[in-house]
Amino acid sequence: MIYAFVDANILIRVLSQGKPGCEPELFEDLRALVAGNAFKLLVPDVVRFELERQMRDLPRELRVRFGELKSNVNQTSVWSEIADAKESILEQLDSLRETKQQGWRDRFANVDAFLRSDHVTRLAYTPDIMCRAKIRLMRGDKPKKDQDAAIIESLAAFFETCTDDHPVLLFCSENHTDFAVELDPGLDRSRKFAMDPDIVQGLPQTYYFLRLDELLKIDQGYESLPKPPEDEAIARANARIRELEDKGYDNTDEYLATVEEIEDFYDRRLSQEFLANIRPHLPEELRKKRDEACDHIEEMLKKCRACHSWDNVSSESRLSEWLEYVPEHMIRYTTLAKILRIEESIKRYLLIHEEMDDDLDDT
Repeated sequence: MIYAFVDANILIRVLSQGKPGCEPELFEDLRALVAGNAFKLLVPDVVRFELERQMRDLPRELRVRFGELKSNVNQTSVWSEIADAKESILEQLDSLRETKQQGWRDRFANVDAFLRSDHVTRLAYTPDIMCRAKIRLMRGDKPKKDQDAAIIESLAAFFETCTDDHPVLLFCSENHTDFAVELDPGLDRSRKFAMDPDIVQGLPQTYYFLRLDELLKIDQGYESLPKPPEDEAIARANARIRELEDKGYDNTDEYLATVEEIEDFYDRRLSQEFLANIRPHLPEELRKKRDEACDHIEEMLKKCRACHSWDNVSSESRLSEWLEYVPEHMIRYTTLAKILRIEESIKRYLLIHEEMDDDLDDT
């Protein structure tokens, strides 16, 4: 089984949206994978404690930080002819602070509800964990801070009783100075880290990630592949499209058929690339989860189309929205997070049509 830990500093990035790599849509992908039981999210109580503290301190912190920003703007000398722009910026900063605070609160409500849900595995902060963390600090072992030590001891205590034969832990935290060691940079010269060997004792095989988008690379789909290069057939089709557009025939059957031909070409190439270069490298349990969910989606779509209430025009035209705008023939090649969301969506769509069928039977 795959387990994941996401530190409070990563979740705070989701709330603040101050830096890239932890966007809300990534959190929604994480939620879908956890809710769909693709892996288990371990949430030590100390993580929630830190989030709650951040929320209590948020209004004061924003006032201070935006106050510093306004002070810097105020102290900046500007040409008299754009003094009005300076005043406008100061006014906008006040508005931006309120917008930032409300957005932070809205995202916190979403994140907090998920962390309290039955989908995640809570690791309680007990007297035993507190003592184990204190002993770790007294021994001088890493990490060197109370909260970080409690995180490691919470995870270690969980895996001591874990019955999985081959558990894997995905550990996501910005705090690489306390949890990780830096590796030699790769060919792209980017900084790379691994879990500190002194910390992983008591933990299963553990992989370290600095950002949420890095962790979620465990789940890839055809969308991450580069656009396939053109061949002669696709070049001719593109030339025909340009010709039809120049003549004003961009709403004809021939034009639409040519566009569909190009899309089908790209989809075929992307699906082949996915099967050759992405799927073989996905964890086996995620491949199995993908296949099970896709089989279920196909089964439900057959049931939908067998409903008396299904209309081949209106029902089919609305289907793309329920499929998150993933072409039906490409569902098996998209990310598992999308597949799981589509599975839940089609469950609802099928239920709607089954209820409509019941109403038709009653009449």
